[in-house]
Amino acid sequence: DLSALPRLRFLTTTDFPPFNFLDGAGRLSGFHVDLARAICAELGIAEKCQIQALPWAELEGALQKGEGEAIIAGIAATPESRSKYAFSRSYLQFPARLPRSLS
Repeated sequence: DLSALPRLRFLTTTDFPPFNFLDGAGRLSGFHVDLARAICAELGIAEKCQIQALPWAELEGALQKGEGEAIIAGIAATPESRSKYAFSRSYLQFPARLPRSLS
């Protein structure tokens, strides 16, 4: 029951288009922003949904200080990060691409 929750604050960044970025009007946009809003709508708490952008290096500290309830950004699910965070099911995977010189 989320009715007692005063707000649900998602933390993200602005430097990872098309997932999270500032659009031409300076509004926070992208797949993660849309996903956060969809999660809130699905939970019936759209009016309590807040999305805040911070520099990448500040996300973990902000979460630890209680400045947000969730991070919605591209965090790799490693053994170390899994010890710190509860992850959702994977919804996207990036294969490794290693460029090489053609000359």
